[in-house]
Amino acid sequence: MAEKSRFHVPEEVQRYFKHLDKWTFDPFAFNDVAGGHPLRYLGHELFTRYDLLAKFKITTATLDRFLLAVEEGYKRPCNRYHNEFHATDVTHSVHYFLSRVGLMRELDILANLTPEQYSDIRTLVVDMVLATDMSSHFEQLRAMKAALTVLGSQVEKSQALEFILHLADISNPAKDWELHRQWTSRIMEEFFCQGDRELEMGLPISPLCDRSVTCIPESQLGFIEFVVMPAFDVCSEMLDILLETKTSQAAAELGLEGHGGKERAWVGPLADNKRKWKEQCQSSAREAPAEGRSASNLSLASRSSVGVAEGETKKQSPRNSKAFLTPIISS
Repeated sequence: MAEKSRFHVPEEVQRYFKHLDKWTFDPFAFNDVAGGHPLRYLGHELFTRYDLLAKFKITTATLDRFLLAVEEGYKRPCNRYHNEFHATDVTHSVHYFLSRVGLMRELDILANLTPEQYSDIRTLVVDMVLATDMSSHFEQLRAMKAALTVLGSQVEKSQALEFILHLADISNPAKDWELHRQWTSRIMEEFFCQGDRELEMGLPISPLCDRSVTCIPESQLGFIEFVVMPAFDVCSEMLDILLETKTSQAAAELGLEGHGGKERAWVGPLADNKRKWKEQCQSSAREAPAEGRSASNLSLASRSSVGVAEGETKKQSPRNSKAFLTPIISS
């Protein structure tokens, strides 16, 4: 308790944490109240909530230095999308998924950690990070569908965690329109900056990275239809199966909302965002029919930009290969 008291959390930040367990948590608004350090305060809150400081004997000062270093490492001025806002959003989404289905206690894989378990835990973390690679997106969907069909609620916990992190990483189209719009603006500007650099270097411009020809509404509509919606359908199926094994007592204890057949929090926003992008596509087509942008071509471009076109040859992934695990040197 004394250790915790040494880190001051402003009152406005504490008040904003009332939104932490909601799908509508706004990382941009949180950044404003957090004085430009959203990941720092979110990290402290979650480490405290899950008692990770005590479990792993982490001092508040050390955690604070780590979180500040992570924020600095994202170099926000350079990356409009992949920055500390995105890290905050992904971290929150993982927290939501885990707490929503009551998995935190059962999937507390770091509880009672021993040195002998370190290698296995580290392999899991590496696999979870690699699972966010969009080149394995459809492979993951097929694998999860098969696992749910064959194993049901006995699906491997590591596979569920990998899938949850991947879904959190691409979850912004499933957030409310204003949040999704901001994320879209950021990712497209990051793509365009890449395209600008490729042009300067005389390289072929990657799909969706040419600001002079890319149609943002079409690219987003394709991404939602081909990638996000099917993935969240599988996620809903997975959560439904897992929830069937949960007792009502556990659900009540965790204060979970969304049980008893209620619509998942992301269903409405996904449909709404798809509709808005489709309306913008139709409006653009009426205003500039001569530009020759076809919905099918641009939808395919949105898929090829992340390398997930179904049926394409996948590059070999280093998943589960010990040779690719960089050793950590203890001081």
